[in-house]
Amino acid sequence: MFRAYRLQIILSILGSAVVALLIAVVAYGSGSATVPATGGAYVEGMVGQPEVLNPLLAKPTDYPAQSIDSLIFSGLTREDSTGLPQPDLARSWAITNDGKTYTFYLRPNVTWQDGQPFTADDVLYTLQTIQSPTFSGDADLASAWRGAQITKIDTLTVQVTLPQPFAPILDYASVGILPAHLLSQTSPAALSSSTFNRQPVGTGPYRLLRADLSSVVLEAYPGYYAAKPYISRLMLRFYETDQSVVQAVLDGQVEGDWHVTASDAAKLQRDGRLTFYEAVQPSYSGLAFNMNDSMLSQTPVRQAIAYAIDREKLRAQLLHGAAQLAESPIAPNSWAYDPTTPQYTYDPARAASLLFNAGWQKAGGAWTKNGALLAPELVSDDSPDHVAMARAIAQQLRTFGIGVSLKTVPFNTLLTSYLAPRKFQIALLDWDQGSGDPDPYALWHSSQATPAGLNFSGWKSPMADAALANGRKTTDLAARKRAYAIFQQTFATDLPAFLLFHPVYEYAVDNSIQGVTLPSVIHPWDRFATLSRWYIETRPAKPPSK
Repeated sequence: MFRAYRLQIILSILGSAVVALLIAVVAYGSGSATVPATGGAYVEGMVGQPEVLNPLLAKPTDYPAQSIDSLIFSGLTREDSTGLPQPDLARSWAITNDGKTYTFYLRPNVTWQDGQPFTADDVLYTLQTIQSPTFSGDADLASAWRGAQITKIDTLTVQVTLPQPFAPILDYASVGILPAHLLSQTSPAALSSSTFNRQPVGTGPYRLLRADLSSVVLEAYPGYYAAKPYISRLMLRFYETDQSVVQAVLDGQVEGDWHVTASDAAKLQRDGRLTFYEAVQPSYSGLAFNMNDSMLSQTPVRQAIAYAIDREKLRAQLLHGAAQLAESPIAPNSWAYDPTTPQYTYDPARAASLLFNAGWQKAGGAWTKNGALLAPELVSDDSPDHVAMARAIAQQLRTFGIGVSLKTVPFNTLLTSYLAPRKFQIALLDWDQGSGDPDPYALWHSSQATPAGLNFSGWKSPMADAALANGRKTTDLAARKRAYAIFQQTFATDLPAFLLFHPVYEYAVDNSIQGVTLPSVIHPWDRFATLSRWYIETRPAKPPSK
């Protein structure tokens, strides 16, 4: 597994042409020179069924739809492994000095999967649909494009003028573009009921061949404008549970498991026919502290709690090692990650020193100050994995002398009765960055500390606010990186939340599928980002010229 993961990292750095050459050289040196060839079919099992095959309407949690849409459709941009935008349907773009106007220059000779040409009209239809007040898709996507002026300059040029600078717009430009020639008469309100959502046509590397309640079959689109995939067909079979997918792999019904859970990894590893691939996900878990609570508003208390928690032990006991310690709200493989951010490694002696220096005393195994016990309430949703984590954390803190009480409630109750009104002391939460751009404004800016916002801690830091504002308004990458470094340093010092883990995405594929790589930081549907390099069939390689 370790060697397979190292190979994944090496190959992800190389281009597909270099990969093919490397494979050929290695094979030739062994006396059997082959290179990847077109052909073959890959069958994968996954949980759930797609609700709607439309990138504008698919929910972030609809993993089957997101996976399929990523193959059928393409956007103006795409993200590289660090979250930086790269050209896709837009071959290039220009940005004005004020950071408000983006001119996208579209690729020529791109066709839709029905043979019609891709033009600026398709971009206009898609973006104006997202802008519509009746648009029923993702609210964050609509918010990003709201107020922008979309102008067709010519057949292959589109200009977008924003009401104010917003650097993450290039990430939002990765949304799949829809065909105007099929949908121009469909209003944004009517899009959700369109037959197009069952018979989609995109510009991506694969087109839909057939779909039913049990599976979807895709075939490579021969007119695709970029590197054409080797694998001719791809089938996704849908199952009700992760355990059903595992059994399908073991029975030979499918060749890949879309998302290997920690509890199922050992069973699949024993099979011997699979290669495992791993990547850190951009989401993270942690303990949110209510900064308005009299006890938790004290920085030494928050820091002492952080030093008193043994995350390595939690990872080993509860997550089977399938997680990476989170040291920042920005993922470790993001271009914006600051590796010098202070870390809270397990150090109970330092935790005790912080409390002593802040006037707390330990008597009878409990920490007190002015007659008050250090005994905050930890609230969590009642999902089994969160309950287990909350109990383990509470036990560690009790051992240290912090008398944590634990309350578990349904997720909706946690949201409406505790988080939104800020009626909690400590909450165990998961945060999802939501996009490849590292902008954490929506989660941590003080303007988001309202009941409708996602800054549940109520953290208000002028320094962090200025950094977050600068990070999203400048298009200069170096300036953005400096801004986010300030944010990360301030976050670690103020500690509005003690972060626990980034989950590790694990993917299992039959050994017959070669060239598989994963982006270094992904959402589950991004596993197909490098599908053009995967192959099943091979052909003899020409011997190197002497």
